[in-house]
Amino acid sequence: MSQDRKISSNNAQGGFKPIPTNVEKNTKYIYAWRKIVPNSLTVLAIFVGVSSIKFSLENDYKTAVLCIVLSGLLDGLDGPVARALNGASTFGAELDSLADFVNFGISPAIVIFFWVRHSGNVGWFLCLMYTVCMACRLARFNAGVDFNASSATRNFFMGVPAPGGAYLLSMPLIISFNFGKGTIADSEYFVLPYTLLVSFLLVSEVPTYSSKMIKRSAFSKTSNKILLVGIIASMIISFSYSFWGSLLFGQILYFGSFPFSYFTFKAIEKR
Repeated sequence: MSQDRKISSNNAQGGFKPIPTNVEKNTKYIYAWRKIVPNSLTVLAIFVGVSSIKFSLENDYKTAVLCIVLSGLLDGLDGPVARALNGASTFGAELDSLADFVNFGISPAIVIFFWVRHSGNVGWFLCLMYTVCMACRLARFNAGVDFNASSATRNFFMGVPAPGGAYLLSMPLIISFNFGKGTIADSEYFVLPYTLLVSFLLVSEVPTYSSKMIKRSAFSKTSNKILLVGIIASMIISFSYSFWGSLLFGQILYFGSFPFSYFTFKAIEKR
């Protein structure tokens, strides 16, 4: 009888289960760590995202926006890490969805409310509307009611995704960071209608580009690898030169991509 698996006489009668071998124990621990790593990134994203509320209470809006942006980056990492480690799980998917609501639905709404706190109940109501629209957007995605549920249109989201919504909502603050106080970005007459616009984009059926359109196989060619390195280098230089300016430029590009994604989607539909 093997020493790694001792089975008692009672086991023959169904009394006890076999004692796991060392190999089985190690495999179990490795599989557990595969799940812990991506879930830890999700939890870290919650820490960072919710911290934006604290910094907005302290009138440190730059750090608050930075927390929202960083939580978005972490949100973009947990999924690929889970797939790379083969550690995807139902728990991880549910945790990620709840984290998205907290990081991109609640935290940005509170930050934008404190930015225009003099707007009173009207401002608070519109921030609540944004949060509700974010909840509906995530529920729709979780229910599979989205363009990327179909193989033909899997490269598109239905409406703006959760991280994109939070990113766009921070635009008034980023405008102010670039051009100083006293701009239209500080006015409630701009911020509140803009908040309503972003809320609408979340629950709309406007097709927007998904990151799934970027295929790994596309970078197998040397020319594409060189292009990727050039893009990354350009982004690093741009952000080091003007961090807030680069974020604002990215928001403008994202808005500008909507007409292109719309017409591209319609062209695919007609095929």
